[in-house]
Amino acid sequence: MPNELLERGKATDQEFADTTATTPKKVTAPSGTHAKTGLTAWRLKVLLVISFVFLWFFWYNARTRNPTQPPATLSRARVMLADQVEHLPAPAWKAIPLDLPYSGTVNIDMQVVEGDPIDIFLTAPDQLDTLEKMMWDNLRTYGDFSAAGTKTYRRTGHLAQGGYYLVVRDMSLGMPSSPASNISVKVRLSP
Repeated sequence: MPNELLERGKATDQEFADTTATTPKKVTAPSGTHAKTGLTAWRLKVLLVISFVFLWFFWYNARTRNPTQPPATLSRARVMLADQVEHLPAPAWKAIPLDLPYSGTVNIDMQVVEGDPIDIFLTAPDQLDTLEKMMWDNLRTYGDFSAAGTKTYRRTGHLAQGGYYLVVRDMSLGMPSSPASNISVKVRLSP
């Protein structure tokens, strides 16, 4: 553009020199710049790959960790597994699920507050089908936790981590107008 002004006579030689001195010139990059840019891009790619592997590792560990197993670093405190009143009509039975988060000493205190004497026993979850069919003679139980025809029940014993069923059964022939048995159930787990 300054050349056109000079040729038409609209700019003097001095104005032309001043204009060309202030016109921005195309700057070319030194020859080593492309190598630096390539090296920076390579470092960025490596950083992205490392970040991806790091994130995948944490995602994988979070999904494969067993949430029901307590971490080994936690101290084991006393746990109340059950503290309730069960209503049991005659004749009937009820299975109370117990889930032990760790192996330990189990204390079971049961009291028939109102109603008939009951039978009590402890069994494993694989016996649930036998329970539902009421095949009492084929049922495998933990003998130390069994009692028949009682109104007061206290047992203490060591059990491994896992699931169990505490079964209460009223086999008396209750009258239709008689109320259900009310049974206070307290189960504690200690390390």
